Amino acid sequence: MRNAASSNLAKPINYSVGFGPCLHLGPRGERCTRPALEDGVCELHGEHPVLPRWFDWARRFAALLLLLILLWIVLADFLREAGVFGP
Repeated sequence: MRNAASSNLAKPINYSVGFGPCLHLGPRGERCTRPALEDGVCELHGEHPVLPRWFDWARRFAALLLLLILLWIVLADFLREAGVFGP
């Protein structure tokens, strides 16, 4: 029975773009199997990696939530100092 790693090594890689393999090395030194673009890395490991569309909205939502939390803390502190919440 062959494992997934040996079956991936047996498949030929098509570098039809003409720039060879991606030059990105993984955490254990493994080479990416995608074809490289002009800058030497594939589109996933390039300067602007391809991210899912929801990632942009999730990042904006997290930033907005953090801003609201910080504003709430400042507003609560101001109202406490003004005597609205306590003696």
